[in-house]
Amino acid sequence: MGHLQKKSSAIEITSHIQWPILGDRDPVDRFVRRFETTTAFAHEGRGMVPSERLFRLGRCLRQSKLEIYETLVARAKLAGTYDSNPQRVYDEVLVHLPDPAEVRGAHPSHPSSSSGKGPLGAGVGSMEVHEVVPPLRPEVARETPVTRMTAQTALLLQGSRARDAEGSGPTEVQSVIQVTCPIEWPILRDGDCQIDRFISKFEAVIGLANDGKGMRQQDAILALGACLEGSRRDTYDYVVERARRSGQYEGNPVAVYQELLERLRAFAEGPFERQRRVRTEWEELRKGSLSALQFSPLFEKALAECEAAGLPKSQRETLLGYMDKMGKD
Repeated sequence: MGHLQKKSSAIEITSHIQWPILGDRDPVDRFVRRFETTTAFAHEGRGMVPSERLFRLGRCLRQSKLEIYETLVARAKLAGTYDSNPQRVYDEVLVHLPDPAEVRGAHPSHPSSSSGKGPLGAGVGSMEVHEVVPPLRPEVARETPVTRMTAQTALLLQGSRARDAEGSGPTEVQSVIQVTCPIEWPILRDGDCQIDRFISKFEAVIGLANDGKGMRQQDAILALGACLEGSRRDTYDYVVERARRSGQYEGNPVAVYQELLERLRAFAEGPFERQRRVRTEWEELRKGSLSALQFSPLFEKALAECEAAGLPKSQRETLLGYMDKMGKD
């Protein structure tokens, strides 16, 4: 029998970390220690995967360091190692980054400085390399990112591996690069009486949280309060405060959420009020300056509202209503 998976909160508290920047005048070893310490904090201390580290490294480089990175990455993409072995490409970039003294002395003495093609130009095709990459220092050529890491970074990674070993199995590290789609939350104001439509939209949004697993009930209660205004918000505050005092907010949040929905449904319009509203909206609907394509969905929506409210239109009424709302044009 597998372990039960605990649903994490959809509301996160994040700490913004400043990434180190490496320019021509900055020491490489200090940058590498800070960079790998920062990447070790990703994914709750499990660290970034090699492809993420390689991508993030390019965002932290400036001037000739960035040109060296772009040259090596371009060569790796042509060779296919960028996707198949990003760790190797990452190591290669690190050992090719020159210290400030090497950058100052590279151009006058390097045999390739006059041609504009450095030792990284081989195999890049027609791409011209304008930045000369100095030869590897013997002591740097023997170094790897692991040996450059500080003791703190090594302990962080060791601790994360130990936590993974204690679990039921290896934990897959997810990417820190995410493609997000901004969602517009529904708002319920004093003049809004279509409560069921609001609840439907709200629950559709919270159902997308946690990779489609949905929000915890307490998170849903907090999110609901942010979507209410006026008297609807006053009702919410009363119900939540009473639930906090009685202990039900922590003990039975599902019941609190359901009570909030029921209290909100009390603001819903009755059949007579709905028919009056739908009839008024139908009569006030006009094409105006809208194009035919823009007006068509509004007209169809008004027809559907009339039918749902018990005021269906016949074919003749629909045709006459459409012609009247289109105007003289």
